[in-house]
Amino acid sequence: MSDTKVKICGLTRLDDAQLAADLGAAMLGCNLYEGSSRFVPPELAARLLAAKPASAHWVAILVNPSADYVRKACRQAPFDLLQFHGDEPAAFCEAMSAELGLPYIKAIRAGSPEQIQARAREYPSAEFILLDAVAGGQFGGTGKTFDWQQIPEISQPLMLAGGLDPDNVSEAIRQVQPDAVDLASGVEASPGIKDYAKLRAFMAAVKSSSADAASMSAADATTLATTSERIAAPAADAVPHAKKVTMRVTTQVSSDEPETVDAR
Repeated sequence: MSDTKVKICGLTRLDDAQLAADLGAAMLGCNLYEGSSRFVPPELAARLLAAKPASAHWVAILVNPSADYVRKACRQAPFDLLQFHGDEPAAFCEAMSAELGLPYIKAIRAGSPEQIQARAREYPSAEFILLDAVAGGQFGGTGKTFDWQQIPEISQPLMLAGGLDPDNVSEAIRQVQPDAVDLASGVEASPGIKDYAKLRAFMAAVKSSSADAASMSAADATTLATTSERIAAPAADAVPHAKKVTMRVTTQVSSDEPETVDAR
């Protein structure tokens, strides 16, 4: 498995974004949803993106927006990706992505394996399916986790969200093996303000876990090849029927902070 990508969301300050990128975050999220405590208006988002770190991609976080609002936001700020975090139908996501020439991430709420797969199939061209916790009708950023054992295989790359922090992200990567992880509150001092010690600890944990997972995968492949040579295939009538849903989860059980420059 390649390195797990990181998306840091809820960014409102230039220095927070720069530090996240310097530490290796691949994506930086700017919340354009007015109902969020981390809301940044498009005109202020433009100031954040003007100092865009070359190593990271900016993501516009949107919740049930109008097409005009998406167009306006992307005219004002040069986002690299769209993220639809509400109940947007596939046709809307596809149309906005095609019109603006930007790939999109689609967030879906965790549920049963069958529900997750059914929802993911509605968005076949999504760059990522972001799987988030269900938390009282809120659209992300709640700090709530969910049962990772309920995550099935899907065809698109998986971005895992929902209550991740420096203490649990290693276990999340070990169990789920997501293509990317996403968080906001897990590395915050307060909504929209990042805690640099937590951010550094989180990024270090992700890098360590990705390296461990890669080593484990190589060892597992060698073991599987050796075992396959020793064990004869079972009789045809002894092979159980395949499950309808293939599960993704495995069964293996400080320096000074940089000066703050507020986007406002």
